[in-house]
Amino acid sequence: MSKIIEERKILREVFTLTRMIVFNLRAFLDTEDYKYFKRAYRLVEHSLSRPHYSENMHGFRDLYNNMKKMYEMLESRNWNLTEEEYSRLSEQATYTIVRANIIATGVNFRLKRFKA
Repeated sequence: MSKIIEERKILREVFTLTRMIVFNLRAFLDTEDYKYFKRAYRLVEHSLSRPHYSENMHGFRDLYNNMKKMYEMLESRNWNLTEEEYSRLSEQATYTIVRANIIATGVNFRLKRFKA
């Protein structure tokens, strides 16, 4: 497979992955169901384990660090937050959605360049 085809395939996978992270974080905020947060966290961890993914996701380190901090806080509270803690978590989740959307937009523009 040519290098360009392989790079385009990776970019499509990265784009899909970031959209899945956004979907799960939005579902978490809409439903307050932690299973969606856990899914988003697993997707971010999966990205970290695949170097060619994180290399194509500029701003990924910030996204990962933010998700990890939220996950550790939830774990330390046994997934049972006060209203104030949940409010702060919601703000951080919203920020993370914005970060993931920025990553997805950048990847999408790179994909469009391949079509030109």
